[in-house]
Amino acid sequence: MTDTTPITCALVDDHEVVRAGTRARLEGLDWLEVVAEASSVVEARAMLGRSRPDLILMDVRLPDGSGFDLAREWLEATPSMRVVLFSGSATTRQAEEALESGVAGFVLKDSSLTTLVDALVAARDGRRYLDPTIAAEMLAPTPGTTTTPLSPRELEILVLMADGMQNTGIAHKLGVSAETVKAHVSNVLAKFGVDGRTEAVAKALRSGLID
Repeated sequence: MTDTTPITCALVDDHEVVRAGTRARLEGLDWLEVVAEASSVVEARAMLGRSRPDLILMDVRLPDGSGFDLAREWLEATPSMRVVLFSGSATTRQAEEALESGVAGFVLKDSSLTTLVDALVAARDGRRYLDPTIAAEMLAPTPGTTTTPLSPRELEILVLMADGMQNTGIAHKLGVSAETVKAHVSNVLAKFGVDGRTEAVAKALRSGLID
């Protein structure tokens, strides 16, 4: 694929009007071309059996299954695949689940075109993206918590977490056991006063601790 060749994109959503509206919003992008659509898990699997789009924009709730589960299935089989999940409404836990599943981004359906395009550009460029509305909720300060400085190893692991790596991958890269990584991750979460990896990464990004 050359720099002037548009990347291919597939839309997966059970509402035809949503797919049509999303396609119309993306038609002005000269670097992206919507080439396929599906309305269910079954159709999406068949679609990937016929073609391999560069990027998939998929609803988290499908009539015959979960977008989270389908994304995990695809990414396990093809780690290089880029998936952005979107939803009509979402909690911070759903956003965390989405990013933990390995997807490139998570956005709300009522987000601005700029937000949607930002998410797709991040996925195209190998980065990760979280809808600002959800990110703002995750970044809200936790009452009664204080931040304790991270050790050099904890900071190193936090950077790898921000890159989307899971414990086993971090352990392999650093040459330590997965249990050691798990312990460091637990320390990072405790020091940030959060319950999940994505919240820790978000707070670190906000504070400028990592970039």
